Amino acid sequence: MCYAEFASRVPKSGSAYIFTYVAIGEFLAFIVGWNLILEYIIGAASISKGLSLYIDSLVNDAMKNCFKLIAPITWDFLSSYFDFFAFGCPLLIGLALAFGLRKSAGINNILCILNLGVVAYVVVAVLFNADIRNWQINPIDIPSQYANTTGTGGFFPFGFSGTLKGAATCFFGFVGFDCIATTGEEVQNPQKVVPRALMLSLLVIFFAYFGVSLLTLMWPYYLLVNSKLTFSESLQINKFSF
Repeated sequence: MCYAEFASRVPKSGSAYIFTYVAIGEFLAFIVGWNLILEYIIGAASISKGLSLYIDSLVNDAMKNCFKLIAPITWDFLSSYFDFFAFGCPLLIGLALAFGLRKSAGINNILCILNLGVVAYVVVAVLFNADIRNWQINPIDIPSQYANTTGTGGFFPFGFSGTLKGAATCFFGFVGFDCIATTGEEVQNPQKVVPRALMLSLLVIFFAYFGVSLLTLMWPYYLLVNSKLTFSESLQINKFSF
């Protein structure tokens, strides 16, 4: 809401930096600007790493095994290998952005449509195959190999702490929405377009996460927790059939 208000009052590039500069002063704007840089670095790194892990899971950890041979890391506080794929993704996106907002908008639109299409497919699949019994699982009925990761069963298996962990994961879905506020000089009628885009993006993100979380209605939650489980093993354990 604050970003929408400032974007309509100060339709300039710079996002929170320019808003703070105009409203408060240069010193706090300096701090806010470097905090934004840190936020985007962390957000880009985590999303790039997540994309790398997703793709690697489809190719049976081929990239992970290759990178461990090429560039292993032995320090305990770092990853066990240098992920060249995750490192290259932000560079490629930055290169696309360097050609200008209009030229990169087409690629961005394609990726957004693809993402929303996958989410819509998942939500539709859940609606047609939902089973309320997956929210009423008794810990006694859970296979013994998942005994250490099952929680207390039922609808709220991991309690409030588990909810906080899930919220921390969802946080990255909201990192970067303030970039819309930086397009004030790129759009027509920014006083109306930018606030509407901000509100719409937040609603889309909310419904996307809300819809995907319904997977727990179609798939037992302990199988989702154990993400290393292969697809064939999951089919053998779960009664759901495609």
